[in-house]
Amino acid sequence: MANDEKRMIGSYEELFSIRLAGRDIVIAEDSNIASEPYLICERSWDNPLGIDEYRNAGVSTDYLEIMREFAMRINTSIDLLEAERTERGLPHTVMTAADCIPGGMQEDMVGKVVLISASSLSPEYRSLDNQLALCTGGNGARPNARGQKVYCTELYTGKQFYRLRHNIAGVIAEEKLPEWAKGKLAALRSPPEQDSVVEKIRESKQTETEPRQKDENRKKREQEH
Repeated sequence: MANDEKRMIGSYEELFSIRLAGRDIVIAEDSNIASEPYLICERSWDNPLGIDEYRNAGVSTDYLEIMREFAMRINTSIDLLEAERTERGLPHTVMTAADCIPGGMQEDMVGKVVLISASSLSPEYRSLDNQLALCTGGNGARPNARGQKVYCTELYTGKQFYRLRHNIAGVIAEEKLPEWAKGKLAALRSPPEQDSVVEKIRESKQTETEPRQKDENRKKREQEH
């Protein structure tokens, strides 16, 4: 977007916004609407197409009222972030490219633990639990491919996402991972046990047969008596 291009939300022009907890809290103005010239809303883009979505909108004629709501939403987001950090109970540490395997990105990264660059994350998410991920695919995971997308699974949450190749700091040696990350990685690599199709069919037939067999045995005993 050009510096002089206005960002519009309907007829409202965005005045300013702050990015916090994975969304933007936005204040906008439409001076032509005398009854409700000020708008507050939240903008997110966590969808398959990465397009902007707006929600939790409110309007007011009073700028101070909108600013109080703006401050309240910021404080609520901070409280949620602090609660999440406390619940995880992990050291607030960051790794950089210097911690990565030299030349690790010159090989296929699929199946390896990659480090998301801290600079590509919002400031509140610049910590190791948001940086470490298992690379699962994408053309960007290969050194000579034209594509840039690197598909990943976040170690801590198991959330699937992608980053562009230039947002990957490098590959992390698994022995350098903290213990919590080693446990998460092991869980991701251990698929849940699943019964074979043959076993499921056998169990299903047995379930259907047992009541019928019991009924036949009951009738046989009655005939004998």
